[in-house]
Amino acid sequence: MAWAAFEGSFHYDELLSERVAHQVYGYCVTGAEPVVEWDIAVLRSDEWRLGIAEVRAALDALLSDSA
Repeated sequence: MAWAAFEGSFHYDELLSERVAHQVYGYCVTGAEPVVEWDIAVLRSDEWRLGIAEVRAALDALLSDSA
C-alpha cells in the first residue's frame, strides 16, 4: 500500500482519514491499479472521501494482520 499526500505535520491516527481526504491525491492498494487525482473539486467530493475511507480500511486490515 502506498499513498501520496500533503506532507504537513499529522498524527498517524488521521492518516488516510476522512478529515484529510482532500489532501490525498493518490493511492495504490496491493492488487489494484494506482489512483491519482489532481482536480480540487474531486478531492473535496463525497465520492473521493469514500474511496479514501476504503483505502484506510485496507490499511487498518493490513496493520491488524501484522500485529
